Parts: sequence; structure tokens; C-alpha cells
Amino acid sequence: MTEPLVPAQTLSLAETVSVPASNRQTMTGQIGTGLRLTPQQKKWLSVTASDEVVDIKPTGEIYVPGVYWRRILNDVFDPMGWGIRPGPPVLDVKENNDKGRSILYREVFLVVSRCQRCARSASACLCGSELQPYCVAVAIGAQEYHPSNARMSYDDAAEAATTNGLMRCCKVFSIYDNVWEPVFAQATLHRLGVKVLATDWRNQEKPSWRLLRARPLSGEIGPTADSPNREQYAELFRKPVVKPVEPPPAATPPPARVAERHQGGEKILVIRKVTHSDGHYWVVNTDPGGECVTNDEELVKSLEHAKSHGHRIDLTCEALHTAKGTRRKLIEFTVHK
Repeated sequence: MTEPLVPAQTLSLAETVSVPASNRQTMTGQIGTGLRLTPQQKKWLSVTASDEVVDIKPTGEIYVPGVYWRRILNDVFDPMGWGIRPGPPVLDVKENNDKGRSILYREVFLVVSRCQRCARSASACLCGSELQPYCVAVAIGAQEYHPSNARMSYDDAAEAATTNGLMRCCKVFSIYDNVWEPVFAQATLHRLGVKVLATDWRNQEKPSWRLLRARPLSGEIGPTADSPNREQYAELFRKPVVKPVEPPPAATPPPARVAERHQGGEKILVIRKVTHSDGHYWVVNTDPGGECVTNDEELVKSLEHAKSHGHRIDLTCEALHTAKGTRRKLIEFTVHK
């Protein structure tokens, strides 16, 4: 039986905070009493979440990972101009639960270095007066913790609870506040997400959400029947069915090369490597052209570079005759202008 990591008696979060009660009262009393922000700081803090920073929890809620919140605070207050003062982790351990399933809580204070004279942050102060710590927000972070889950240790859960508390503290600045809007959250989930069936850490099948553009989950089986973006999933993650390419007979004349150009160029969807007993080759999926193959590694590197920069391309292909039929072999490409 898993032993609880906290004493049996019930402790309130206020009793477990590492700072003395008098200091805690002082810090909470500072909230809202004054931190002057420059117009540029206000602009940086009013950023909204875009598709590039949004992620999806397995339960289907959208969120912005903690690294992006920290980058915003670094831009506004400088890396050494703000900090987190967390209390010790507190586990809410329930009896007769699912293999020790518990919730780890942590109280988090968001502190900014502020000038005593002009009440501006250290990054915006011009008078050079003495600085003092100023608490701008306090929140309670939480993280689900399973002692039997090898994928998340206790220290990982404690750090995740701290990050969750930091995100909630940032609500006072309205950073990424659109992720809390129900209409935006639901629309983003169905635009960017896919609901898949995967085996969890207990080797049991259950549905989980993830970004369509993200890597497949460990133990992922495929999209559920009610998942959005099922067709896009099939296009991106279908297994290759091609066989090793057989070289044509020496007497066969070289196939004609055809330059293929679509209006607006072709978008590179997926580049995947196929290994067989005689070596390997790459399968390239484009929209609207479909599928072509190549064994030129340098050409593949150039394709991956073009894909990473969002370039559309024009292809030059030749017919490749195999035992399973005729395929398109990619010879070269140019960036569409």
C-alpha cells in the first residue's frame, strides 16, 4: 500500500507556506496597491494566445505551456526582475482510491522587483532608487499525481503544480486570457485537436486529446469515431504501403521527366523514411499532388528546410515502374514564387 507523503493530520495551505505568517500577510496586502507599468509593458502583457503556442491536455482543455508565460514575464520584468515564491507541496491523498491517485497542491506568490520611489518595476525604473520585492498575485496550483505512474515522478508533479499556480497568477495581467474564453477554447480544440485512443500507463485503452500537428502518443492506436480532423489524421499518419523500389532493367529507356506545377504551388505535408532490407528511401506527401518517392538524402534535407519555413514548391518527377505499378519519383523541386 502506498504511504502518504504528508502527515495524516489535515493542514491548510496557509499553515504550510514557507514564509512566516507576518510576511505572508504583508505580501498579500501588497496586491493591488500599486505597480506602475509603462505603455510598452502593458502591450507585452496584453498578448493573446495564437495557434502556435496553444497545446491541448489529454482531457481536452486547451492551455499555453509554462515556458511561454515565463518568456512574457522575462520580456516585461527582465529575467532577474521577477520570481516565484512557492509554498511546500501538499498532497490530498484519498482512501480507497485508484492506486494512490491524489492531487498535489501548492500556493504560489508572484513577486516583482519594484522601485520604492516611482513604483515601477526594476526593468522600467529610471530614478535609480532602492528596490523592494512586491507581490502582485497569489494563487493555488494543482497537479494530479499517481505514485504508480512512472511517467511523472513526485518532483515533476511539484514543478507542474508551481507552473499551474504561476499561470493563474498571470490572470491579473490578462496574459493569454483568451484561453479562458469558452467559445475560443471550444473552437480551437476542434480546429487544432484530434481525439485518439491510446493505452495509458496502466496499459488500459482510453481516449485522449492532443494537437493534430504533434507527435503520436505512446501507445496510440488511432482516432476515435467522434474525433474532429479524422481525415487530416489519416493523411498525416497513415502507414506507408509501398514496397522497396526495384531498379528498371538496363535496356529500359530512361523515363520522361515531367515538371508538375499547381496554381499556388504544393504544400509539403509529411516526409517519412521507409527502411527495407536493401536500404531506405523517403516518401513525400504533398497537397494537392499526393505521394512521390526519392532516395536522395540531400534532396530530402532541402525539402525539410522548405517545409520548416512553410514554403510551397513546384516538383519535377519521373515515372518509376515497380512490381506494384507506376509511382512518381521526385527528381528536383523549386520554391514556388
